[in-house]
Amino acid sequence: MPKLRVALLGAGRIGSFHARTIAYSVPNARLAFIADVAGSLAESLAKELEVERWSDDPLEAIERPDIDAVVIATPGNTHAALIQAAASAGKHIFCEKPIALELPEIDNALEVVERHGVKLQIGFQRRFDSGFLKARDMIRKGEIGKLYMLRSVTRDPQLPDENYMKTCGGLFRDTMVHDFDIIRFLSGLEVEEIYASGSALVDPMVERYQDVDNAVVVMKLQGGVIATIENSRQAVYGYDVRAEVLGSEGAIRIEHSHETPVTHYSRTGVCEDHVYWFIERFASAYRAEILSFIRSVIEDTEPAVTGIDGRKATVLGLAADRSLRTGKPVRVETL
Repeated sequence: MPKLRVALLGAGRIGSFHARTIAYSVPNARLAFIADVAGSLAESLAKELEVERWSDDPLEAIERPDIDAVVIATPGNTHAALIQAAASAGKHIFCEKPIALELPEIDNALEVVERHGVKLQIGFQRRFDSGFLKARDMIRKGEIGKLYMLRSVTRDPQLPDENYMKTCGGLFRDTMVHDFDIIRFLSGLEVEEIYASGSALVDPMVERYQDVDNAVVVMKLQGGVIATIENSRQAVYGYDVRAEVLGSEGAIRIEHSHETPVTHYSRTGVCEDHVYWFIERFASAYRAEILSFIRSVIEDTEPAVTGIDGRKATVLGLAADRSLRTGKPVRVETL
């Protein structure tokens, strides 16, 4: 069987990681084109990975007849337009979150995808992490009994720069969407109501964009199950992602913080390192999600994370935004 010919759109930090995954770890796919509006990034990555063709125009990759699929890792405010262009050209699509920041844009993109019959997988990599997968399997098997509560924590090591803050859509739709998605993934339940509280404590710059950098969300899920989410834009010790699920027969904790599995014991105490950023924490999950996408295209199966999953996470982000502004709980169905 000929290899799936893939174009990378966006050669930044996560795009470069995906490119190396396709080039070195996916035997049934070939990285055939790299595009980035910063042409020097595309050229440099293409040279490193021995990819013959590159461009500073993502549409050039989309329009090529010798490309079967695209991986979109461009800034979030470009995703919806690129999804629509790729779907219209008959290309299968892997896209980093978000599809878009507003529901009309998301719905337009999903309609084009459905009309042209292509695959669309959204980049919620936590679903492919071994810890989250094991926890979900245990919950499905009833090993902790009836679900009572879930908790998800995400803390970034540093605040993004101001250029990123201008277009990211805010904490709830940029960072917390991962937590919204993983709560749905672990519980198998939909969120019915959200209450959000937050503050801008790290940098006054955040307030200029009507955003917060530390926030807590309380959610009521189907059947009365309670979930809480905690996000911070600054944890000086490094990237911190954790989750806990409590049930009638026990609890599950998902936590991975060490960059190396070494603990040093000495007269001065105990010392362990801590993973600093998201790629180091979720490297294997990022590889697994690309492998899953390629497999779904080749085997003609539904992607593991659909466009509807991406939409539902953004809906919850919008509900949290509304709750923060009004100071009141928001029924998700009202959106």
